[in-house]
Amino acid sequence: MKIQTGDTTRYVYDNKGHLLFERSSGSYSQRSYVWLDDIPLAVIDQKRRGNCWGVFDRNRFRQHPALFAPPVR
Repeated sequence: MKIQTGDTTRYVYDNKGHLLFERSSGSYSQRSYVWLDDIPLAVIDQKRRGNCWGVFDRNRFRQHPALFAPPVR
């Protein structure tokens, strides 16, 4: 848990020490992490309205993250 200027962020880890979830109480943002064994696959960043703002997918062949964002409406 991290507390900074009235905002508390909670972190949840699995039994291997991988960060699975973080949630900030003040701004109500949350971030989920997706793992395949020990390989980080994606980060799902969600804000107050429940919209997914972006998913970062690590392409194993290119070895750098690619950004997938929801369509603009």
